[in-house]
Amino acid sequence: MAVKIICCDIDGTLLTDDKRITDENRYWIKRAVEEKGVKFVLVSGRLLPAVRMIYEDLGINGPVSGFNGCALYDEENNVLIEHRMSPETLRIIIDTARRCNMDLILFDGTSWCMDKREGFTYTQKRALYRRECELVDLDEFCATRRTNKIVTMAPEKKTLDNFRRELTAAGLTSSKVVYYPGYQFLEIMEGGFSKGTALEDLSHFYKTPMSEIMAIGDDYNDISMLEKAGISVAVANSVPEALQCASYVSASNNDSGVGKAIAKFVFGLYN
Repeated sequence: MAVKIICCDIDGTLLTDDKRITDENRYWIKRAVEEKGVKFVLVSGRLLPAVRMIYEDLGINGPVSGFNGCALYDEENNVLIEHRMSPETLRIIIDTARRCNMDLILFDGTSWCMDKREGFTYTQKRALYRRECELVDLDEFCATRRTNKIVTMAPEKKTLDNFRRELTAAGLTSSKVVYYPGYQFLEIMEGGFSKGTALEDLSHFYKTPMSEIMAIGDDYNDISMLEKAGISVAVANSVPEALQCASYVSASNNDSGVGKAIAKFVFGLYN
């Protein structure tokens, strides 16, 4: 069965450890898009503008699945599908964050919003996003807007672990929300959505069976899409759980694992 859609994670998968796209990756991705008509979809937790910069570097265009599966945009940045957090869940998170003295980033489409431009979370993300946050009143935001996801950061993991325990005690168990912990950060999304549901959205919207979708990833939040894709590829540097559920293990992110997987499954090259 021909590959019609490639869903690819960014950090740790497409990008090298020093945040570059290798020439080999760029070559095979462009060939797949231009010669085979494959849709190359970046599936990420990032903001849409930050993902678009990756496409510009690749020299192609394509749909974007953002916020770890909670939004799908077409090539012109139109919203195709969106799953936002309920006001009730957001209210609990805001109240708990105040008790725990945690700063929150609320995402609203292409904007990242905070109630102050200072602190660890702000300085870390301001450097990453390279654009200013929107200043908001959290209570007003909760009453009038809905967020795609929430991020908070802390220098020490135990601070984030304590915040998550407090949220769970307040009723936000893993059945209600999706927690994605990482190095010095914690992401929170509405329950029931993931990169796996992103593949389902793509399959439905583009009328492409899952058997014709290839997913490439490396981390825990990629596992749900690796489990659903017709062809699931883990790069060699993946976490053990991602390696175990993938149908194929490619080279590492530093050795053009994405490009090598495309050469194999789209063009029939390599063993």
